[in-house]
Amino acid sequence: MTWDTFQIIGDSLSGRGLSIDVALLVASKQDIDPADRGKRLAEVAEVAYRQGRSSALLSRDDRFDLNCAVDVLRGLAVVVGPTPTGDRHRRAADIIAQLLQDQE
Repeated sequence: MTWDTFQIIGDSLSGRGLSIDVALLVASKQDIDPADRGKRLAEVAEVAYRQGRSSALLSRDDRFDLNCAVDVLRGLAVVVGPTPTGDRHRRAADIIAQLLQDQE
């Protein structure tokens, strides 16, 4: 099985390191309750969303290191003072802090 594309194999939608049970969605000529089918579709969407979100988030170690870098840049901006270089360090710290906040 290749993992570079999604395929329906048996009752599972598989691909890209993800496997989701879609038996109720692909079942042919079965008497399926529409409410149950909608619930299963919502579960599939939830799994896809969570997997996509977790793959886009930085690890805890990376976030910690970047938070430390923000603190260092802010400290450096204070040490350098109100100069163009100090402002550049402050702006870099603000940008990294904003990116970290947007990701949480």
